[in-house]
Amino acid sequence: LALRDLLARPTLRVSPAGLDLVDGLRRRHLPWAAVLRVRAATLTHNRRAVHLRTLEVETIDGPILLTRRQLGTDPGPVAERVEEIRLRLG
Repeated sequence: LALRDLLARPTLRVSPAGLDLVDGLRRRHLPWAAVLRVRAATLTHNRRAVHLRTLEVETIDGPILLTRRQLGTDPGPVAERVEEIRLRLG
């Protein structure tokens, strides 16, 4: 996974046409019409008290989750900025 993250950077690109992101080992383009919402979320595993911050992109095909490690930064500010752009351009 770390090798994929290194080779596939940047994980997320924002353009007037939509989002370009890495999905597995391939790049994927999502037009703004396919993006329903972008938000930061925290996934928790209770048994081990693991908390994972993610960027959640809700699409018409289902959610896409990007971790802090994949993004290289905290998902919170990224989610806010991408959602602002989506609302303005979408």
